Amino acid sequence: MKRVFRSKRAATTMIAYLFFLLIAFSVSTLLIKSFFDYNATIKAQNDVESEKIRENIKITNMYLDETKTFVRKISVKNSGSVEAKIRAVYQTEEDGTVFMHDPSAYIPPGRELNITLPDIIVFDPQAKIILATEKGTKTQADVGALIIKPDEPKHYDPSKLFIGSLMLHFDSFCRQIYKGNNPQNGWIQAWNITKDACAFNVTIKNIDVKNITINKFSSLILDPIGASSPQSWYLKSSPQKIIVNQTISVVFIWNSPGGNKVQTPNIPSATPCMVFLTFFGESEKNGVIEPYAQTIPFEANMIVS
Repeated sequence: MKRVFRSKRAATTMIAYLFFLLIAFSVSTLLIKSFFDYNATIKAQNDVESEKIRENIKITNMYLDETKTFVRKISVKNSGSVEAKIRAVYQTEEDGTVFMHDPSAYIPPGRELNITLPDIIVFDPQAKIILATEKGTKTQADVGALIIKPDEPKHYDPSKLFIGSLMLHFDSFCRQIYKGNNPQNGWIQAWNITKDACAFNVTIKNIDVKNITINKFSSLILDPIGASSPQSWYLKSSPQKIIVNQTISVVFIWNSPGGNKVQTPNIPSATPCMVFLTFFGESEKNGVIEPYAQTIPFEANMIVS
């Protein structure tokens, strides 16, 4: 009996020992597998980051559809050393950045590709288009700057003054008489003015490669020759954005920056005046914003009568 009991006890001990070895082996196997899985995950992440560093994409052009309503194509160049897969097209709006489309387009290194879009991105010259790759590399461009095709600021008529971002059209200078804050007539030539309250209208063009935004401190100044003090007419509405190669009419009317009272000339009759335009604001290109200021002198042939 004792021999049988001892045999059973030995067998139980052996089974327990084998079971413990099995648990230890399973835990070791799990730990080794976790170690290798972790290393594989880290390696995969490092590979992705390494390829992302070698990605380099840039939007080079945009094209509208036949109706000039939608952005139809976007040209993208891959200057990197690895293939890039474009997975997202975004558009900036007043409320933020909005996802628009997933083209799932592949661009081999050193190649350029035209991505065709459905009718989803309405042409807005003030908007930006952002492309993102599968690995998170991004590029963005101004819609207006690429579609309107800015001209380089060179080979302009030397008789016109354009030392700066904005060029003045000297043959377009008008005024409008006001009574209170109500206009009394249409726009008429402003080379000779009366002492009535008035607004001035000039035409300017952005000949820079940057977008320009002018603020409420921009003004038109009458500087009498030999009499009185200079007077300023400030922007009617501000801020005003002028994109590259765009021509706009600007109205100067208020007696103070952002004011609500129409300026009245306080200059003696028959006084010749020099005229200056002073612009203040900021310039922007590829998301980089810088302060901007410029003075444009007019011909000294303004006569107050």
